[in-house]
Amino acid sequence: MRERLHVLVVGISISILFACIYVYKPTLFVFLENKTYDTLLRSTLKGHDKALPVIVDLDERSLSQLGQWPWPRYRVATLLSKIQELGATSIGIDIVFAEEDQTSPKQLQSSIKQELNINLQFQGLPDELKDNDALLAKALARGNHSLGYKLLTNQDGNNKTPCLIHPQNIIFVGTSNSMPKENTLFNAKGVVCNINTLAQAAQSSGFINTLSDIDGVQRRTPLLMRYQGKIYPSLALATLMQAFDKRQVIINTNSTGIESLLINDTLIPTDPYGNLLINYYGRGRTFEYISAVDLLSDKIPKEKINNRVVLIGTSATGLSDLRVTPLDAEFPGVEIQATIIDNILNKEFISRPYYAIAFEFLSILCWGIISAILLAYSRAGWSFILLITLSCGMWYGAEWALIYWSVIVLPTVTILTQFTNFSAITLLKYWQEEKKAKQQAAALVQAQNVTIRGLASLAETRDPETGGHILRTQHYVKLLGEHLRTHPKFKDFLTDDTIDKLFKMAPLHDIGKVGVPDRILLKPGHLTPEEFEQMKLHTVHGYKTIQTIEEDLGPNPFLFIAKQIIYSHQEKWDGSGYPQGLKGEEIPIPGRLMALADVYDALISKRVYKKAIPHDKAVGIILHGRGTHFDPDITDAFMEIHEAFRVIALQFIDQNSTAVEGSQLDHPATIDQDKVAG
Repeated sequence: MRERLHVLVVGISISILFACIYVYKPTLFVFLENKTYDTLLRSTLKGHDKALPVIVDLDERSLSQLGQWPWPRYRVATLLSKIQELGATSIGIDIVFAEEDQTSPKQLQSSIKQELNINLQFQGLPDELKDNDALLAKALARGNHSLGYKLLTNQDGNNKTPCLIHPQNIIFVGTSNSMPKENTLFNAKGVVCNINTLAQAAQSSGFINTLSDIDGVQRRTPLLMRYQGKIYPSLALATLMQAFDKRQVIINTNSTGIESLLINDTLIPTDPYGNLLINYYGRGRTFEYISAVDLLSDKIPKEKINNRVVLIGTSATGLSDLRVTPLDAEFPGVEIQATIIDNILNKEFISRPYYAIAFEFLSILCWGIISAILLAYSRAGWSFILLITLSCGMWYGAEWALIYWSVIVLPTVTILTQFTNFSAITLLKYWQEEKKAKQQAAALVQAQNVTIRGLASLAETRDPETGGHILRTQHYVKLLGEHLRTHPKFKDFLTDDTIDKLFKMAPLHDIGKVGVPDRILLKPGHLTPEEFEQMKLHTVHGYKTIQTIEEDLGPNPFLFIAKQIIYSHQEKWDGSGYPQGLKGEEIPIPGRLMALADVYDALISKRVYKKAIPHDKAVGIILHGRGTHFDPDITDAFMEIHEAFRVIALQFIDQNSTAVEGSQLDHPATIDQDKVAG
């Protein structure tokens, strides 16, 4: 219960944290939301078969046949006139004419006179043809043309003379708690505009700015901007209003900013800054493009232009008017203006209303908490399946909302919250399980050790005077192993893991005594040859016992060490031991170590058949057995650390059963070592 409470606390905390992050919008989360937005647009793309604007394109072919840009403005004037003659409703020009035309005869005369001091004359050229800008101005004055200009949001413009740009007539409508209108819309700091000759001739104008997000992608665009206290329309909005002779825009505001724009009966949803989310119909060229050279060559039938909104711009790569959109990395800027006009004419908008944002915030909290509960009460596998199901459901729900409601709902942070919950809670549960497993493993090891000691004690209880023998011998073996671990002959075998196994399995060395009759095991005198043969069988009994266990459990490194200790601890270095009569290094290392530890403890301990021998006397007997009874290297190691053996013997002393402090023997000095060792 407590562990589940911890899981719930972690899951709920993560959900609250992500809800706060959603509100404050760090850059990484904005980036992820933008990419989710792009993916949603691509996955719900419906295409478009009723595009209303048409684009007259200063394309690569036009530039190749008629010369590089900028063209003489009399040619632009001719282009405008032809478009007007073909019945265009209005014409938006996505080009800024910021300087006078230097190819005008009048300008050429002035420049050559100033630079070369030559009076250039144009014989027979009418005065009205000497100024290309005047020709273009006349063409602009004859129709519904909207010039483009650029508003600057972070720097001043480069015009030395005041710019003539056309403000928009605006009415603000809002409730009592609406944001002050001065705080709405973007404020421009400068403008790059058309020369006054052209600006005065055009009936309207609009800024060509579009808005790039932090990743450089153009997903939205301002329809209105503020400059020097007045409000100005975008080129798309100005061109559209010229087409339908509309002069007034109503701005609906609320407490967060702008909610929508109203033009006639068309309600245009915007973000709080008056930006329209552009509903792209696909990659570039989803609209009808007409090459400018074809139009100038009178190759375009009237029905292509008649009663349509026309935009003049360029798709030529060299003119650098290509933008990045969610659907295309090279999208002509003029087509963005066409898309905006088409969105408004067909009322095909996408929006992110306040309730969508509120829904996202609540879904982060609610689904985050729900996922925490599911993770707390279910297994990781089922939790992951549920998590994937919920995430897919939210994604398809977002697609459904965009397709049928045209509302953008971004499940990014909600899904991220769930996956973070899953990762964090799974790690927490893993840590809890690991902690529990460690506790269980520790308990299992403790139970294992107690079981081993219990099995060993079962044999030792046949002789009530040897209760500490188990503990002492296992510490002797460990001490010898640790001292010999750097010895060239033993270092490969005596690893930390092996020494640990030796320590745990040493108590089982005499487990086979259970099979020896009491009349032999507890006999106070010397054993007869027949009795001694019975005593020898305790190694075999013990070996078979472990062998039986191993057959049930399968190969086990602990049992392998146990078998070696049990079966070979009575072998002697000179080959006179039992049960196999192994000699020298034929004897397994665990058996050699156990042999010395067992004999030492038997010597210093009281038995029914002998008294305890003092430590120093026992050390002498061990030394005497070097090379005959015991491995010489192990004997040498014992001689270096025998005082530590004394400490262990005192630590686990049996009352009145050991003589490590060294009283004199009061029985014959000769000892039957086979009997002692057995």
